[in-house]
Amino acid sequence: MSNWLQDASLRYAGLQDGTSIYQLHTRQLSNRYFILSSDGTRRLMAFPEVVGYDSYLSMLPATVAALRHLFQQGQGGDVDILTILRGGLNYPIEEACYRCGIRVRDIHFLSCERIIEDHIITGLEIKYEKLRVKKDCTLVIGDIIATGDTLRLCLDQVVDRFRRRGGSIRKIVFFTIGGTRAIELMEAKKEEIRKVFPEFEGFECFFYEGIFTVYTGTGATGINVPDIDFGWKGGAVAPEFRRFVLDHPYSILEKCIIYDGGARRYEIPVHFREAMNIGKASGEGPI
Repeated sequence: MSNWLQDASLRYAGLQDGTSIYQLHTRQLSNRYFILSSDGTRRLMAFPEVVGYDSYLSMLPATVAALRHLFQQGQGGDVDILTILRGGLNYPIEEACYRCGIRVRDIHFLSCERIIEDHIITGLEIKYEKLRVKKDCTLVIGDIIATGDTLRLCLDQVVDRFRRRGGSIRKIVFFTIGGTRAIELMEAKKEEIRKVFPEFEGFECFFYEGIFTVYTGTGATGINVPDIDFGWKGGAVAPEFRRFVLDHPYSILEKCIIYDGGARRYEIPVHFREAMNIGKASGEGPI
């Protein structure tokens, strides 16, 4: 368990348009972290076979609620959107800003791809970027975070480009279906970015339904993938999501297929074979 979780608690921050908002409270963290729970995201997280545009629509109400919550606290203003290609395209950031009356000044793009040699992933590299550098920029980002390696590389790239071209970053608002490693990463990155841009205020991070952990083994069922599939043990989960899963117990047997950061494809025959061989597998990990 991460040290910050030992004295952490979830506090109800309010209901916004049908979305429950919780804030993570602990003395050890310098950024602000929230959990969003809504009808759409509960269904999306419990049943990963929801794909395509339906997943976008499922996240939209909760994303709008989060942005309105920030505006009510006087933290509004113009923003820039940074889209990390692949997973980031599924997040309804631009439409949510439009519905909240937030002006999007620009949309930036980064493509972070895996380096594969002899069918083995050996690293990551930035394949494509489109960044329009400016001063006093508030970036809004949506992406999956499991290990955090992709986000770390992308943030390094963005900060370096802004520094080299005379820009600056004031704040980062982040939306994620993600895990505990996101918090460790953002805490470290806040200090790093402040050394480059002293005016940097930090991260406002919104998790959908929970701050999950990733499996270290194949789990109790034997079909989970380490460092990719999400679990509950050692994380923080919205009460509504816990109740939803308990009311639909078969949902916890689903693999985290769509929210794996793009590492695996949705291949039904492969999933079927793994599920049918469930008794032959073993391993350790959260449940």
